[in-house]
Amino acid sequence: DSMTLIAAASIIVAGITTSFGTMAPALAEGRAVAAALGALAQQPDAAATITRTLYRACAQSLASENAALLAAMQRAEKISASCCNN
Repeated sequence: DSMTLIAAASIIVAGITTSFGTMAPALAEGRAVAAALGALAQQPDAAATITRTLYRACAQSLASENAALLAAMQRAEKISASCCNN
């Protein structure tokens, strides 16, 4: 029936949203790690500053991924609840 179709579509869209929302931060985190390793190779004396900045960047990337996941799941839950509880 139509309610089952709407619920299934909302779950699929939540999955797509989550995948795109986590893909970009993951790619950015990979680039940041590569750049930090290059900087460490060129300037080993600045290791403390470089690694501290890298950890902060990775934490921000993880927070962005979690925000995308949370937003997608909340949206899917709201759509499913509104169409299936009537």
